[in-house]
Amino acid sequence: MNVVRNADGPVISRLRPIIENPALLQDVQKASHLDTASLESFHSDVNRYAPKMHFFHYNGMKARYA
Repeated sequence: MNVVRNADGPVISRLRPIIENPALLQDVQKASHLDTASLESFHSDVNRYAPKMHFFHYNGMKARYA
């Protein structure tokens, strides 16, 4: 199927002010440089105490974290 997209269509004309909003662009730029070490540390802890290859019942997991 050959789909032709109009760059000046009604959807694009309504989305363009949102996408090109300077505040949004600034937020995206700031968020792209965030430090991910804390998130990686959290995932490391989750994998250590609740590895995906093992199944733990709720009470067992509750006891592991207590």
